[in-house]
Amino acid sequence: MRKNQNFLKLPFEFDVAKLTYDLASVSPDDWISHQNTSVYDGSWLVTSLTSTDGTTQQIVAFENQEYYDTPLLKRTPYIQSVIEIFQTKIETVRFMRLGANSIIKVHSDRGSCFDDGYARIHIPITTNSDVAFILNGKKMKMNIGKCYYIDADAPHSVVNLGHSDRVHLLIDCHIEDKKDFNVS
Repeated sequence: MRKNQNFLKLPFEFDVAKLTYDLASVSPDDWISHQNTSVYDGSWLVTSLTSTDGTTQQIVAFENQEYYDTPLLKRTPYIQSVIEIFQTKIETVRFMRLGANSIIKVHSDRGSCFDDGYARIHIPITTNSDVAFILNGKKMKMNIGKCYYIDADAPHSVVNLGHSDRVHLLIDCHIEDKKDFNVS
């Protein structure tokens, strides 16, 4: 792995039909608006599959805390198998849904990078051609069912000018060894 690598397509691919099936088990009551309303315009909803209190409503990622499965994770067997692929300490696991005609403004999530021993993994489940994920000022292409590491410590934003929601599965985890992600 090159030092300061801020975007990697990881060597994992997931079954889109199974991801979508598990996503459909999210009830309307599971979703809540992201608490940092100053960083987005429109609709940005989140639900947790693991959280520090075991509920879907606790959506904040806290590093080095104890995480518990939420009832939603128990309803999503394929997501459970996805998580098991990463042979490292998993912290928060969330679905993040950016509504149509919504934006997440440029921001940084401090400490969420390989250099700090931490990784934020994105697995797109739904998207459209009018979604742009911008990292360090560059548009990054992310395809559904594929798996990506992003350096969330770097400035990033998302624009969804389409007519449908964009949903990603986010997995925050520790990196003990580069081999955790089959990268060199």
